[in-house]
Amino acid sequence: PRMKAEDAIAKYNAGGGVFVDVRDSNAIAKTGTIKDAHRIPRGMMEFVADPATAYHNDALQKDADIYLICGVGGQAALAGKTLKDMGF
Repeated sequence: PRMKAEDAIAKYNAGGGVFVDVRDSNAIAKTGTIKDAHRIPRGMMEFVADPATAYHNDALQKDADIYLICGVGGQAALAGKTLKDMGF
C-alpha cells in the first residue's frame, strides 16, 4: 500500500523496516536519496529479492517492512507488485 513519506520515515526511525530506492543511479545522483536506503534498481528487483541468486540482498526479508522509493510512484508500485508476487 502507498503511504506518506513522513509515515514511512517515522516507522523506520522507530526501528522498523528498510528503505529501498528503486530509481536508476542517474536519478539518484540528481536528487539524492534517504540516508541508509538500499539502492536496488527496479529492473534488478527480482534478482536482488531472490535468495537463490548471487545478487540477493539480505535486507530484503519476507517478514520485513520494505519502503520503496521512486520519483513519482510508478517504479515503486511495479517493484511492490513484484515483491508481492514473490511472497513478500
